[in-house]
Amino acid sequence: MIMWMAYAAVIGGLLAAGGWASERLCEAMGWPRRFPWLIALTLAVVIPLSARPPAPTLEAPVNASPAVEQAVAGAQRTVEVIPGPTLDRMAAMSWGAASLATLLVFGAILALMARSRRRWPRRSVDGEDVYVSEGFGPALIGVARPSVVIPDWLFCASDRAGRVAIQHEREHARARDHLTLLYGAVIAALFPWSPAVWWMVRNLRGAVEIDCDRRVIASGIPADDYGKMLLAIGVGRHRRWVLTPALVESRHSLERRLKVMAAKKTKWTPLRTVTLAGLTLAAVVIACDANAPTALDDALLDVFADPEAEASADGSLTPQARAEQVEAMRLRSSELGIEPRPLIFIDGVEVSNSDLSLEAGKYTVRTGSDPYSPLSSLNPDDIERIEVIKGSAATGLFGDGAENGVIQIFTKEPETSEPAAGIPRSR
Repeated sequence: MIMWMAYAAVIGGLLAAGGWASERLCEAMGWPRRFPWLIALTLAVVIPLSARPPAPTLEAPVNASPAVEQAVAGAQRTVEVIPGPTLDRMAAMSWGAASLATLLVFGAILALMARSRRRWPRRSVDGEDVYVSEGFGPALIGVARPSVVIPDWLFCASDRAGRVAIQHEREHARARDHLTLLYGAVIAALFPWSPAVWWMVRNLRGAVEIDCDRRVIASGIPADDYGKMLLAIGVGRHRRWVLTPALVESRHSLERRLKVMAAKKTKWTPLRTVTLAGLTLAAVVIACDANAPTALDDALLDVFADPEAEASADGSLTPQARAEQVEAMRLRSSELGIEPRPLIFIDGVEVSNSDLSLEAGKYTVRTGSDPYSPLSSLNPDDIERIEVIKGSAATGLFGDGAENGVIQIFTKEPETSEPAAGIPRSR
């Protein structure tokens, strides 16, 4: 789990870089800026989830004797009940808790907006019914039926400012920007531990506002007047909520929007355009082509744990006790000059004390000194599944040499060699 989360974070970072380059490219071409971030956020979820390796399974051999079937059934139960490493379990629980907390916060915000809207008075401005708040806004709130909210102090300051603010929020509603921000919030809730995802959501919000500014200016409002109005509204008192497209955002966002409006249109050379397009394409290709982590490292960590350890009073081993036992086992092994290593089989062939080479499209085993060198030679894409067997189930099937556990790796195109003793390979 931890390795997969790190893989997903790296993929998110690559796509964030691609989104940044793509946004600059859209700026050069005069295209909307929000679409690169929407695509990058979507791929940041789709690529890691589609590359998630399958859970370990254990199959019974065909036409096996009753004794072998009973042993396989016992090993299957062992594989099912063995928990993953402590850190992985903690990471999974933390992930779930963070996602749930994020969703609850977003749900509470939506409920608070709906409740506040019911008590705000309505006012008709240029044929548009708007809600007048005491201090919140200007903003667009709601999901199914978004409504424009204007603070009362804005109408007192200038009628023109109020009309322009209403037009700005109308553009948000016409472009469904409130749904765009809600989509980004849901993805952030799915991957709350990924800094790249939160950074992309932040940039998506800024891109939504810049796109809206351009549409408002294109409707006929001078950019200088519109910028001065933004600055005047920015120094006024206002409150804002997440998930709501708003005329005025943070000071950093407002400063960026004013710079974009004030900047002169630069002449983009074909070289710069091709470079940005190449960076975008390279980031997406690398992210799609990156190999997802397999369960190899998780399996190695799992079998290093003491399978015969005493359980605590509630029937489970505490994380601290598990860590202490693993460390004690490693210290004892260091004193003896050995390292606890599980038996490793690839397609039924033991490779714990062998090396692996690829000849004529097939893996061949040869003698070597490093017991883990076959793992570095094995392509993760060729792995179909991994089985982890520990404790008495391992020693019962593979003998005393399996006291440190057994890892069986099955590739998509198995070798024709004889299967390991105890569990013949079946397809």
